Amino acid sequence: MSNFKITLNEALQLKETIQDRLIRYQNIFKNENSIPAGQKRNYDIKGLVKKDEDLRQKMVALKLLIQEANLLILEGEKHCISYYVFLLSERLRQINNIKIMPTDEGSLSFKGYQAVFTCILNKVFKDEWLDQLKKEYREIQNKLIELNGKVKITLLFDPNKI
Repeated sequence: MSNFKITLNEALQLKETIQDRLIRYQNIFKNENSIPAGQKRNYDIKGLVKKDEDLRQKMVALKLLIQEANLLILEGEKHCISYYVFLLSERLRQINNIKIMPTDEGSLSFKGYQAVFTCILNKVFKDEWLDQLKKEYREIQNKLIELNGKVKITLLFDPNKI
């Protein structure tokens, strides 16, 4: 059995490719398993079940390798890759939450009622905060791309035969 070395970036792309293929298989199962009697099948369903299971086994192995690689702290780094993955996720959550934060001020009418609104974090502050968080988000993304390009993992299957 041969070993195949790929970068973590390539492993993440391979994971997406496998996910897409598994989705395709599921759609075929859904649409082709039960057909009107006498209609020609377009796929070998039993053969696809075997391919589906083989891909799922490869996906599990790939996810474990990715998880292991994400816990590495590379030379010269203070944090493992997972730190940046989680930080990126939190920045995105923060950006989405701030986007919907109201900054209404002044006299406003709502469903026939008049009210005066005031806010602490005004629109200018909100926009500057969002700009800063989006900048940090891009920097974290770039850091992940850089780190994921440095880490190599070894597959026990040929990624070109997926």
